[in-house]
Amino acid sequence: MEKISPIFILGPNEIDLQKKLKSSFKKKLHIFKSKNPLQTIEIAKKCKFGISNDTGCGHLLSITGIPIITIFGPTDHLKFSPIGNEKNVSISSLKLYKSKDISRIDTKIVKNKIVDLISN
Repeated sequence: MEKISPIFILGPNEIDLQKKLKSSFKKKLHIFKSKNPLQTIEIAKKCKFGISNDTGCGHLLSITGIPIITIFGPTDHLKFSPIGNEKNVSISSLKLYKSKDISRIDTKIVKNKIVDLISN
């Protein structure tokens, strides 16, 4: 798998996550603080792919046309998956485990989807 550097896009209400992210990742990572949706879209356009849970940011990533993995827990992936991006892949804890607990999704599943996205 080719080397990738994670980029985190934090909204105005998520700035407090910056310290936690820096301490959790030992490798180089980039953190962008986005103040509005258009800024988020501009940042995302420069990315090779995106990963998001079921949030507005995930829909913003999706409209850029980059491949995106959307991870679902309590919400219905069939109802809330981003539309209009053929490169969108949804992973749902409800579908996989019959559970609303998003943390049950095995990271190996997400890693395999990343490999699939960047190899195509």
